[in-house]
Amino acid sequence: MSVPLSASDRIGTVRRLHRDRTEGRTQADTAFWAYVVVLLLAMVVVPLVLGIASVLAEPEVLAALRSDRSDSVVAAAAGCLLAAAAVLGAHRGPAHLPPFLVTVLAGNDLPRARTLARPFVTSAAGLTLVVTAAAALPAVVLLRAGGTGVAGAVAFVAGSACLGAVTATAWLAGQRIGPRHGWVLPVALLAATALTAVAPALAVVTPWGWVADLWPPTAQGSPWALLPLALVTLVCLDAVPRLLNRLRGPLLLDQAGRWEIVGTAAYTGDFAAALAMFRARPRLGRAWWAVPTAPAPIRYAVRDLVGALRTPVRGLTGLFFLGVGGFLTGLAVAGTALPAWLLAGVGAVATYAGLGTVTDGFRHAADTRSAPALYGYGTAELFGLHALTPVLLAVAGTVAGAVVAQRAGWEAAGLLEAGLLGILLVVVRAYDSAKGMLPLILLTPAPSPAGDLSGLMVLAWQADALLISITLAVTLALATTAAGLLMGLGAAILGGAVVIALTAWRLRQP
Repeated sequence: MSVPLSASDRIGTVRRLHRDRTEGRTQADTAFWAYVVVLLLAMVVVPLVLGIASVLAEPEVLAALRSDRSDSVVAAAAGCLLAAAAVLGAHRGPAHLPPFLVTVLAGNDLPRARTLARPFVTSAAGLTLVVTAAAALPAVVLLRAGGTGVAGAVAFVAGSACLGAVTATAWLAGQRIGPRHGWVLPVALLAATALTAVAPALAVVTPWGWVADLWPPTAQGSPWALLPLALVTLVCLDAVPRLLNRLRGPLLLDQAGRWEIVGTAAYTGDFAAALAMFRARPRLGRAWWAVPTAPAPIRYAVRDLVGALRTPVRGLTGLFFLGVGGFLTGLAVAGTALPAWLLAGVGAVATYAGLGTVTDGFRHAADTRSAPALYGYGTAELFGLHALTPVLLAVAGTVAGAVVAQRAGWEAAGLLEAGLLGILLVVVRAYDSAKGMLPLILLTPAPSPAGDLSGLMVLAWQADALLISITLAVTLALATTAAGLLMGLGAAILGGAVVIALTAWRLRQP
């Protein structure tokens, strides 16, 4: 009579069989990736951390880290981190496995708290480590600069580690909810964070308020905030098995299959196809009046606006990123402690990402360049008609973010510069939509003393629009801070003209 295998033996057998398959990771693959990680740590991560530490060691940055408003920034960042983790969980949760393992492990009689514990622990540990390291960097800088006690720095880092564990639970909760209702938890977290920013007295009952109470790690920081953080962490960890058991099989399989396609597309350099896998499907407004009887510019503007409203979560997320981009761009020209180029670059990334939700019309216009003009409009005219809604929303979102920066205490935050950046990046989005297919010549080997550079060329081709966006934003900010608004306006006009010319050249290509 055969002895039944235990749960651990059954799970181990499945994982061993998966490793023995051709696509399973061998010991050689593991050793290679360990080698790559060590090289990245030695050649990229360590110099980057040292560079960031040297930037943070400047007197202006140290003053900003010790300012009275720095704890409010920490609280807002912690609350937004929890909301972002919940959003990520709806699309790629921490309990993630390849489709084969999802089918075998999540589809048997064993509890999912047992079969999915390993991937969750791995993901949660990685997230907690990242959050802890990000918090340790400014704490160490303050500690080295003097005026900060070791106990306060350790308390803040320990509180950030607890926040990382709570964030991992929010990540898992987002996976449990799924994409259909995944907006509920992030919106609730963001609303609660905004409420505590307006009424700071309420922050004493929130995890982000407790983390902020530990910053800056000086005498005024209360180490007693570690106690409620530790208790909340224990409660969240206790809820993890129940959340794992309630994960739905179809959702797990859908996420696994989608990310397998994304990995294949990214490996081949087709990042547009990889990002398209996460584009929200329209669910609202099937009977909305999207084509009014009006002049062509208004008709296309209404059509694009209705198209954006049919995916409300995606649209609101885009507006939020536009506001963040305007906020950072306004700070870049306001003469803050942080370098203008850094704020402008991050603001450009946020603005460029936010415009992706309102520039679907550009993709439609680019797709018509090889087709006859069925509606009497050429490709260039369609680009112009589809530009009205993105320009209006970009200006409104970025200027609103700059207004928030002014109301938050930076009176010199530039409203005009933020609006200019929004318009410029709309032009860059039009340029990116006219890209077309990847040229096959970029896939040919390009030997060099540093190795094959074909992958680097493919990456540069894929990210050219983002690099142009960062360049334009940094140029605008530096020209404005160095020579005034007129010089910044001239730089923006020149950069926009160059991008428009490049877009026209792309559209003329077969």
